[in-house]
Amino acid sequence: MRDEPTLPKYLFVRTFLRIAGPLVVAAGVYCLYQGISRFGDFGPAFYETPKYMFAGIPLLFVGIVMSVSGYAGAAARYQASQMAPVATDVINYVGEGTRDGVKAVASAIAEGISEGVAGGHAHVAGEGEAGVVHCPKCNTPNAAGANFCTQCGQALPRPCECSACGKTNEAGAKFCNGCGNRLR
Repeated sequence: MRDEPTLPKYLFVRTFLRIAGPLVVAAGVYCLYQGISRFGDFGPAFYETPKYMFAGIPLLFVGIVMSVSGYAGAAARYQASQMAPVATDVINYVGEGTRDGVKAVASAIAEGISEGVAGGHAHVAGEGEAGVVHCPKCNTPNAAGANFCTQCGQALPRPCECSACGKTNEAGAKFCNGCGNRLR
């Protein structure tokens, strides 16, 4: 056997489309020209006008589609090479402009998570929002008078009041945070 250089199939198709497409466009333009030039002549050539016109329009369309298909990859590569640096600059500009806002949001989220983890239990009004009890299971905020969580159905802890000083303490507390008295 003879070793022949082989081109991948797509290179053959691309080359065919790049050559055949313009040739088909030229044939379509020629047919349209012949049809239009014979349109005003009312002799025997006038009756050939529809043949040329009906052949020229589809040939022109097919030739343009073939040409566009043959050069689509090159056009896409060119467009990407022109757009990539601009897109990179835009992303960097937006990133620099929003850096402080993103940092502020991230720190607020981290602070909220660390407070939730450090507490490890439900908190009641007086610690944050007035009239809200957070569920010890799913941390969903519930109304202060609620007995059960609206999200998971967990029984909510009730705040207790110190009998010595009257201060409201967190649910489940063993000692008053106002006077140190043992809570029941």
